[in-house]
Amino acid sequence: MSRLIEDEETQINGIIMVMDLDGFGWSHGKNISPLYARRVMGLIQDAFPARFKGIHYFNEPAIFDYVFAIVKQFMKEKTVSRLHFHGKKFEELKEFINEEYIPEDFGGKGPKYTNKEWKDELLKLDEHFDNEAKYGLVDGTLKKPTIKEDAIDCMVGSYRKLDV
Repeated sequence: MSRLIEDEETQINGIIMVMDLDGFGWSHGKNISPLYARRVMGLIQDAFPARFKGIHYFNEPAIFDYVFAIVKQFMKEKTVSRLHFHGKKFEELKEFINEEYIPEDFGGKGPKYTNKEWKDELLKLDEHFDNEAKYGLVDGTLKKPTIKEDAIDCMVGSYRKLDV
């Protein structure tokens, strides 16, 4: 997602995510613990420099209700207000997004959905990601978190280039 926010238009207009949960099952849901949900929501809501304008879910399986019950505890009201659950009603997406931008798979007039172009773009950036991996937390120690601290807040040290 860090590559997505490099686009100036995206920074100004924000992001609308469409998530098809077809195939999401217990094997996925069991990996989302309350601690993990808290950390991810903290990063998305408080640290990630993107403006989420809406998140639209389709084909939510029954297990998703349980997962969402865990994750929702750590969401701000503003975030919850931007979530939309559509089940199998793809036509509802037209109320939020211009039909020409919605892939035909989701009832729009846009081209069929594919992530091939995005995948190919990311694969071209292997060297860029390798260079980013040379930076990290060095000379840090972990202190035991208190009740009010998140584990991420408890890492001390300085971020410098690593000699790898």
